[in-house]
Amino acid sequence: MRRILFLTGLLLLAGITAQTQTRRISGMVTDASDGTSLIGVTVMIKGTTSGTTTDIDGRYELTVNQGDILVFRFIGMVTEEVVVRDQQTLNVALMPDIATLEQVVVTALGIKREERLLTYNVQSLQADEIVSSRQENLVNALQGRVSGVQISSTSGAPGAASEIILRGATSVDGDNQPLFVIDGVPISNASVRGTTNRAADINPNDIESISILKGAAAAALYGIDAANGAVIITTKRGVEGDVRVGLSTSTTVSQVGRLHDVQNMYTTGAAGLYNPRTFSHWGPLFRRSDNVYDNLNNFFETGISTKFDANVSGGSPNLTYYLAVSNLDDQGIVANTNYGRTSALLTGSAKITDRITLTTTANVIKTSNAYGIVPASGGWMANVYRWPRWDNMQEIYNPDGSERNVWIPVSGNLADVPDNPLWVANQNVRRDEVDRTLASMNLTYQINDWLTMNYVAGRDYFQQHFKAVSVWGSAGGAHEGAISEFNRESEKITSTFILTADHKINDQLTVTALVGNNIQTDFARITNVEGERFRNPTLHSINNLQEIRNSQATFNRRVVGLFGDITIDYNRFLVLGITGRNDWTSTLPIENRSFFYPSYSFAFIPSEFFEGNLADVLSFAKLRASYAQVGKDAPPHRLSQTLTQFFGINSGWRNDPFAGNPMLRPEITTEIEVGVDFRLWQGLFNVDFTYYERKSDDQIIQPRVTPVTGAILQTVNSGSVENKGIETLIRSNLIRRDDMRWETSLNLFGNRSRLTKLFGDLVEFPVTYGQVSSQAIASSWLGEPLFGIVGTDYKRTGDGRVIVNEQGYPIIDSEKRYIGNREPKLYYGLNNNFRYRNFEISFLFDGAYGAEIMNATSQFLISSGNHAMLEKYRFREFIFDGVVEMEDGTYRENDQGIILDREFFQNTYNLAGSNFVEEVYWVRLRNVNLAYHLPTELIGRLGIKDASISVNMQNLFLWTNYSGGDPEVNNAGPGGGASGAGTMGVDYFQVPHRKAITMGLNLRF
Repeated sequence: MRRILFLTGLLLLAGITAQTQTRRISGMVTDASDGTSLIGVTVMIKGTTSGTTTDIDGRYELTVNQGDILVFRFIGMVTEEVVVRDQQTLNVALMPDIATLEQVVVTALGIKREERLLTYNVQSLQADEIVSSRQENLVNALQGRVSGVQISSTSGAPGAASEIILRGATSVDGDNQPLFVIDGVPISNASVRGTTNRAADINPNDIESISILKGAAAAALYGIDAANGAVIITTKRGVEGDVRVGLSTSTTVSQVGRLHDVQNMYTTGAAGLYNPRTFSHWGPLFRRSDNVYDNLNNFFETGISTKFDANVSGGSPNLTYYLAVSNLDDQGIVANTNYGRTSALLTGSAKITDRITLTTTANVIKTSNAYGIVPASGGWMANVYRWPRWDNMQEIYNPDGSERNVWIPVSGNLADVPDNPLWVANQNVRRDEVDRTLASMNLTYQINDWLTMNYVAGRDYFQQHFKAVSVWGSAGGAHEGAISEFNRESEKITSTFILTADHKINDQLTVTALVGNNIQTDFARITNVEGERFRNPTLHSINNLQEIRNSQATFNRRVVGLFGDITIDYNRFLVLGITGRNDWTSTLPIENRSFFYPSYSFAFIPSEFFEGNLADVLSFAKLRASYAQVGKDAPPHRLSQTLTQFFGINSGWRNDPFAGNPMLRPEITTEIEVGVDFRLWQGLFNVDFTYYERKSDDQIIQPRVTPVTGAILQTVNSGSVENKGIETLIRSNLIRRDDMRWETSLNLFGNRSRLTKLFGDLVEFPVTYGQVSSQAIASSWLGEPLFGIVGTDYKRTGDGRVIVNEQGYPIIDSEKRYIGNREPKLYYGLNNNFRYRNFEISFLFDGAYGAEIMNATSQFLISSGNHAMLEKYRFREFIFDGVVEMEDGTYRENDQGIILDREFFQNTYNLAGSNFVEEVYWVRLRNVNLAYHLPTELIGRLGIKDASISVNMQNLFLWTNYSGGDPEVNNAGPGGGASGAGTMGVDYFQVPHRKAITMGLNLRF
């Protein structure tokens, strides 16, 4: 009996002891770098299968025993192990582990998602990568750093417009650029008449991160404006704690980059005879006694750019703030070319109650751009290249201050002679000024632990004033003075309501669902005034013109959308996502303005089942697939024909040449995407591969129609475009020591497009603007790539041999056909980052292979006798490798030699457009950044927390087989009127990209 009582007592005591040791513990897991909460962190009791994950607020709760070891594991963070003592609350801050990819990314509608659980491809850039690029146009900062992205700039002038396309173009005739979103609010990236694309207004130093949503599944929730993908920008925020102050300043020195080579042996004239009254350089050889000037290189000067940034941030648990101001002054490599930008950003976040948070942002920006050479720079370098070498272009003025002309016209009429390009740069300056305000508010209400309401409203408003003046005394048709001026007012207002439920059904099943509504209103008004002939030669005012023409256009558009999204996460190894959105747009007829499009996606993470050596080697593996549709509406005011002003005899009103169409339907793009994400040896190597196919049907295009319709162009639904491509991102952390790190990444991207259908019997759809040659043009050909080149070629046999006539000259086939694809077969970017103690170095190589560039610059240089190849081939006897067609239809080898004189080059060689289509490759050392952080023991005495000095070099080297200048060209650009396939890959006398070196100082207090 005593033994039984004794054993019973021991059991009761053990039970009481166990009850005192077993208890619930809770806490929050945050990111040690910025204090943000981490969603989905795995919290496990070491040596057991017991555990949980953190919720949307980063909180967890778990039953533990004293002495247990909790393991906090989150991909992208260093795993932390903590012993449980007698505490009831255990908060943990995890350190970021650069060995793996960033784990929380911003997706559509500003929603933060774990990268682990994403079912589609998203690529992000962080603040350091953006700033270190030293690109003030943030579009250019993405170049070579993100796969699936094509970026081209109109020139190397300050404030030049840049065009960005994700995963190839989807529209034959529409805008192919992605939607830009800042802090949840869509903004304009418009470019008008070659002026700066408006995304360049954003100061890169104010950006915290950029997420690129390339596929339809990723961007579908944004609706029709994101049919071409989306660029999601998150600006910097204040952090609770002491006041933080940051200062940075930099100075950049730039010079002209790669130029097209020109000949320097022959002077002006024709048939070998000297003529000082022509730009044609088919004259005799220069004599030793002749003065020969290097006008091409002398046209350019050293550019100087200075920038200053300052910010202050801080706050309390209930209120944080961030204030930043910036000033940029960029003097270009062409006289009187200058881009200035002044901006101020203020962000405040207030915790009104424990459940309600309000964040507001205001960004005020003022830009001023002076173009010493007109904005759409293609073609405007022509006179620089062909200016007579015997004349010093730098001697611009006569003693009385008037323009010194190369020759005095026989007629005495200045309209018969060209302007000195330096006169244009110094006198006929174009100016573009923009005042812009971006404002937003974000209200978040945490209804309960799993239900959140979010409301975002924003306004993007800017006024743009552009003025171009040709002063009295200029040569050409405007020698009595001229003015072209426009004012543009643009407003985009958005309102978005989202209700999100994030509920953990049990330990294995989590459901995240959201529903929302979006309303967007777009308004733009452009007023144009232009005229000629000043009454007073020195008064540059519209009121001083004798001939005046004016017009005004107004654009209105409203889109209303309803959307929903549900994501089901089963035990963190199987994820299913479904989205749906219905849009109503004012630009389509009533019966077609409502349309719905869905997306379905899933991800499977098999590495959750890996154990032992396999888990050590393949630490993470994810397979993903998606199917998505997204719609696109028509441009405003395409449903009916309108009236337009007529300035001719009996001026008044007439029908616009664009016929309306009250039966328009939306374009629909369907995309399939599959991908894999592997991480080897705990993130030593990361591989992300994506394959996609997308098809865009019911293209909204404007083909030419018969004049009996009363119009020239008709808006119709017709045409289909297909794109197929691959994207690969490989990252590696080769060295991971406390005092040394080496990270490297490789982006690979290839896209193949094809135009599969057109309106009626059309087989070609040319790019409307930017055409510079009748022998080869940017155009889309049925059955061929969208970024095609259409032109003439030599007549050829069935096996491709050139057919030559009896005199030995190749025969031109005047029938135009597809002759080239301007889209590269492969883009790539290799980025390396080293850090050793206080030293940092990074460099970026990028390039492309297989693009066929249309070298119109070369064509016109040959025509004027200025091409460098003429030093070798002019007057040379040459036998063409070809065949002569016999009377019986057979061929014989050509053995007849010809003289390569002016007549051959102008009347034969130049008429074959294929002679000016070059398949090229290029490799560019785009960026090198060196930085040194001063020792803390030295700067700490001055109250400085961090100080660094840096040297940055841009476009240092370019290796290419291209015979022209820089192969990264875009003649008209996004604002030059080009749409659809645009003018990427068309080279026509662009201002070259700049080589630059930047010295900077950064301080943090």
